[in-house]
Amino acid sequence: MNTEDLKGIEKARRNNRELGYKNVEFLLGEIEELPLPDNTADVVIKGNLPEKLHKDAEMYVGCVAGALEKETYLNVICNSGLVNVTVQKEKQIAIPDKTLLNYFGQEELEDYKKSGNGIFSITVYAEKKDKNS
Repeated sequence: MNTEDLKGIEKARRNNRELGYKNVEFLLGEIEELPLPDNTADVVIKGNLPEKLHKDAEMYVGCVAGALEKETYLNVICNSGLVNVTVQKEKQIAIPDKTLLNYFGQEELEDYKKSGNGIFSITVYAEKKDKNS
C-alpha cells in the first residue's frame, strides 16, 4: 500500500466520523486478502468510469477511481476460491451534472449519460469453498 492509499483511507474515515455513520468501516487491503474474519463481509464496489473521471484525486479518495468493472470484480471473487457468488443488490450512484461538467463538455456529458456507464454500488454474497470439496 502506498502513501496515497493511506491518505485516502484516513480522509474517508474522517468524513465518515463527521457524517456520523455507524454502519460503515473503511479498510485498506487486497480483495484476495481482506483484513476481516473468515466467512463475513459486505462488499460494495463501483462501476466503470471514463478516463477523465478515473484519474481525479477527489474521486479516488471517494473510493471510485480505483474500483474495478463489475465483471472483473466478480471474476476476482470466483478466482479467489469463493463459490455461490451472487449479486444481491445493484444501484447506480448519481453524480450531479454540476460535478460532471468539471470533467466533460456539455456534448460529452450527454454522450456519457446515454452510454449506460456510470458508478454502481453492488452488494455481493459469496461462500468460502469447503476445503473437502
